[in-house]
Amino acid sequence: MGMIARQAGCLRLLTWNIQQGGGKRWPRIAEYIRRQGADVVVLTEFHPASGHDLRVRLAMMGLVYQVAAAPSGNDRTILVASTTRLERVEGSLPLQDLLPETCARLQRRWLNLRLPAWSLPDTPSNGHATVPLSLGGVHAPAADGPIPIAEKPRLQRETDCFWTALRPLLQRRLDTPYVLIGDLNTGLALDQHIAGISDSAAFFGAPYITALRDEGWLDAWRHLHGERQEYTWRHGRSGGWRLDGAWLSPALHDTLIAARHRHAARRPYLAPDRGIIRTQRLSDHSALVVDIQAACLDDVAVPFPTTLF
Repeated sequence: MGMIARQAGCLRLLTWNIQQGGGKRWPRIAEYIRRQGADVVVLTEFHPASGHDLRVRLAMMGLVYQVAAAPSGNDRTILVASTTRLERVEGSLPLQDLLPETCARLQRRWLNLRLPAWSLPDTPSNGHATVPLSLGGVHAPAADGPIPIAEKPRLQRETDCFWTALRPLLQRRLDTPYVLIGDLNTGLALDQHIAGISDSAAFFGAPYITALRDEGWLDAWRHLHGERQEYTWRHGRSGGWRLDGAWLSPALHDTLIAARHRHAARRPYLAPDRGIIRTQRLSDHSALVVDIQAACLDDVAVPFPTTLF
């Protein structure tokens, strides 16, 4: 498969949950990312302790600027890799009423960055032309799906605390060119299907997604595809969920060009494993590719970094 075609004057974003850090799948994961031709890649379930080879390969592909929400450890976190410079801002979520170790784990699920080389296209009606784009990489806690009943109260509490802390940060970004992108682990009723359960069944975190929409954020994929149902994560034959998404602030609504799920990212392939040919998948999640109109500000570009990470 070749690289996806793209328009000129376009910033391409990709988000993908690579499932438990990628493991031995990392060379195929890197090649799949290369074929998408993204300028900025947001990977969730990245593991810093085992992810060095993947980071090096991404850098060799041109994604040389990289920031991880947590620089070390083998617990899941977020990695953002870009062809242009990244600047981290607002490093912590104001989490409350949780144990310190829980707060530390949830902080690994949020990464707020500025993209100083990218701005909105310069037009007479555009008051944001010189304002750099920013993005929030997110991997929200999950409180839905095949979760043991005994675990649900704890996970629901963590989900509430996470979104309660995140919401004011997003409200401060409403008037700027901003993308919230990653694995939100929640959605609206149309974004899930569970065998034997009414389509009206709601995600636990649905009120937070409703609040995003009501405040003016635009669900990029849903805006372009209406009521079409596609799922980025499935559990056997029992259900499907659209968990991975990109939400645009009002300043970016008119810049949206395309949003596509890349379901080949979770299709099975045959690979050797200890001398046995087994069926494997790159990940259990589909990738999402989003194109928006943007101007690259060459004057703020910097040379190849001497230290990658």
